[in-house]
Amino acid sequence: MTSHGGAAGAALDSITRSLTEICSGDVGGGGEYRWEPPRRFTDFARRLEAVVHRLARAPELLSSPAVRTALGGLAADLDAARTTLSSYRSRSPIYVLIHCVPLSDALRGRATSIAAWLALLDAPFATLPDLKKRAADLSRDMDQPDLKVTETEERVYASLQREAAEAPQSSKAVQSATVMDLARALGIDPADHEKLQEQIKLLRADLSGLSSMAERRILISLEKMFKDWSKEPCIADGLVAANFEEEAHIPPFKNFLCPLTKEVMKDPVVLESSQTYERAAIRHWFDRCVEDGRDPTCPVTGQVLQSLELRSNIGLAGAIEEWVNRNVEVQIKSALKYLGEASSCPLQCIEMVLDNVYRISEEHPSCRYRVRNAGIVALVVKLLNDQSSRMGSELRGKALMALQSIVKDSESKIIMLEQGTIRVAIRSLTGWSEIEKEYALKILLEFSGDVNCCTKIALEKGALVLLASMVGNPDYPTLSNLAEEVLKNLEEVEDNVQHLAMAGRFQPLITRLCNDCPRLIISWNF
Repeated sequence: MTSHGGAAGAALDSITRSLTEICSGDVGGGGEYRWEPPRRFTDFARRLEAVVHRLARAPELLSSPAVRTALGGLAADLDAARTTLSSYRSRSPIYVLIHCVPLSDALRGRATSIAAWLALLDAPFATLPDLKKRAADLSRDMDQPDLKVTETEERVYASLQREAAEAPQSSKAVQSATVMDLARALGIDPADHEKLQEQIKLLRADLSGLSSMAERRILISLEKMFKDWSKEPCIADGLVAANFEEEAHIPPFKNFLCPLTKEVMKDPVVLESSQTYERAAIRHWFDRCVEDGRDPTCPVTGQVLQSLELRSNIGLAGAIEEWVNRNVEVQIKSALKYLGEASSCPLQCIEMVLDNVYRISEEHPSCRYRVRNAGIVALVVKLLNDQSSRMGSELRGKALMALQSIVKDSESKIIMLEQGTIRVAIRSLTGWSEIEKEYALKILLEFSGDVNCCTKIALEKGALVLLASMVGNPDYPTLSNLAEEVLKNLEEVEDNVQHLAMAGRFQPLITRLCNDCPRLIISWNF
């Protein structure tokens, strides 16, 4: 188009240049737009380009004050729109998502402003009906432009802005849902780790120069999310067999795994979208949606949910329970075999067995009775008695940790008392390892909650002296607090008061004497 003289001509030339860049895709040198709002804005720009071309062929209109005013406004708004587009045109898709809402708002604001300038041309274009209609139609459409981001993009934007704000770290469930939303917004399969990683690398390249602290925080957070997301699922849910029994382990079906935690579900629930999740995990996601002020969605499908009802998937829960029970049997069989051969068994195998015993007892309390009744307690106690020097402090700590995980009910306490667990725990208080002492104290704390066991602890040789010596040690506050709790439980049994005083803990005796306890005064030899 030829250049025009005067202010109106200069404005017309500026409009032409801006429209040419916007419509031809030269803004920022990034090629075709990868985001819908700019594409729609470009459609408006092409229609405006036709209006401007037609106006250029009617130079007599350029003298109209209304035309000159409108052209000046259009020139400024189009130049601003070109700048807005260039700010992201060559950027990575994730960078666009980080800024999608303000970018969309900016384009929408420019569109409505352009609509107002076009409305000024209605009267001057009266002599050219075809041009008047084009301008009027374009003004009407741009006054209410469909330049909003999608619901998914808005969710991703909100999630990324939360990461930028140094909010407390999200739960694994929320992070997984965020990754799924991000992949959906990028048009990528969430399971395609390679493509997701490539997009995050592009964002890192984008931010290699000048970038805000918020953008850097988002990048770091996304890299961590992706690292966790791309890890192999925890298919055994804490029941991974040791190498020597790997062939006996029964792998779970894929639908046993929660899409958010990637772990075997303990309480599977179904949403109205027919997708199944771990109950606690999907609740975390619903809470985040509510906190962000948006409708809760199904993370896998992206569907906005009309109902938040969580229906227990009873059939799947039963199948998972059967799978757990069968694997527990495998683990107990392995534990019995290798703990029974502890003297010749490699320490690595013993460690894996102890880890499995702990996991079964902690993560599957309903299976704890199997561990207890299978004779594993006796074997672990025997291991601590016979192989203590060979094991080392770390492995002794794991053995005590396994015992502590079992001593949670009265039946377990009875069996463990018969096997001499209290004596083993007290002897472990003399060890060098803090972790070994800690789990020994936790075992004694569990026993001391039972009145019948309190007397047995107090009568065990050296027990009260060791416990009293650990109380008040500022170097080991955890051990000190645990020892204090055990002693307070022991004080509840009147027969223990004399023994406690003999070990140097006089306060229980003084308290009872002050309360004029006749039985205690008579029984004490002054």
